[in-house]
Amino acid sequence: GAVFVTAEDIRVHLRQVSEAVKGDHFSIKTPEKIRPNDQLYKMVKAERRGTAHER
Repeated sequence: GAVFVTAEDIRVHLRQVSEAVKGDHFSIKTPEKIRPNDQLYKMVKAERRGTAHER
């Protein structure tokens, strides 16, 4: 199943940072164990621009 987490404490090189950038090896606290083959997705809120026929 999927695990949804809001990252509140992001760490790069064991130091707390406000954001991680592409290429950083980072860690976040999760409520469940994450395995090496699990995938991570960043979910961002999309702006709704209407349906295709409304444009």
